[in-house]
Amino acid sequence: MSKINTKIKENFDTYKQLLSEKKVLNVKQISFDKQKSNKNWIENDSQLNSNHAIKFLLNTQQSKLDMKDYKFRLVATDFCEQALARFDADGATHHNKDSQIPLSNRKIEAPHFHRFDKNGKEIAYKTTFLEIKDNCIELQKNISIGLNHFCNEFNIQPNQEKQTEIVSNHSIFPFDIHDGVNFI
Repeated sequence: MSKINTKIKENFDTYKQLLSEKKVLNVKQISFDKQKSNKNWIENDSQLNSNHAIKFLLNTQQSKLDMKDYKFRLVATDFCEQALARFDADGATHHNKDSQIPLSNRKIEAPHFHRFDKNGKEIAYKTTFLEIKDNCIELQKNISIGLNHFCNEFNIQPNQEKQTEIVSNHSIFPFDIHDGVNFI
């Protein structure tokens, strides 16, 4: 059984408002500038503006070993320590352990979203867009498509007319693959 987030359970209307209210991403480009504690992942935190007193962050993470394995997290630590919502582009299948959900709908393969229900229980789900296999393939190939889908799901808008781009300059190799190669 998953752990209950009592803060969200006790303040569920506020939680729903935080997810749905307009938030603005003020950067034109996200580049990974932090090494996570796990050396195989890199991340970036971008401030989101809103009319709410609570401060929001968009946390973006990407695996160095598998470019299609990335995550987005909507964070508001003034409200609760755990991310309000997240998106997993790849990774393990999530099993919603809730007897209210039909057994056939409990297994949620990546890519998928996570949010909390009214009981403070984290649940995984797919949007209509993610139900289409070709969309999932394109989204996993292009992190910017994943960002756009995440932003649409949680009302995060760009401050400029063009969507924010993600620049990933890391290599899956821990060395220069061109070292010792003479190009003619």
